[in-house]
Amino acid sequence: MRTPYVGMQSPWGVVSDVETVLPADAEGDGVYFCSTPSHGGFWVGQEWRHVLNATGDKYPRAPRSKTWYEEDCEAGLVIEALWEYGPWGSITLEQAEKSNAYWYGERRKAERRGHPMGYAAV
Repeated sequence: MRTPYVGMQSPWGVVSDVETVLPADAEGDGVYFCSTPSHGGFWVGQEWRHVLNATGDKYPRAPRSKTWYEEDCEAGLVIEALWEYGPWGSITLEQAEKSNAYWYGERRKAERRGHPMGYAAV
């Protein structure tokens, strides 16, 4: 597995900065935060994805088994699942859980099915 690097293509454009968040193994399978001039997200190596996937029961509709996790709606999944391995800077576990509940909890489920009263009725 290769590691992310400045100049590589990401889902949000060309990577301009790479920060190591969790250590890489011998094959480079770490967790990195990659920024572009306008956006960014986590790049999660294969070994860390195994840990992340083990937490799938809590948010069953959340994306899993992928490499890139967008900084707004998917970053909380990475942070909550891998919390004990941190550090995560100024982000708290409670913030990650709230983000995940918002993006992947029952309230979003109602919005997606077109509930006539939206998530307020759930």
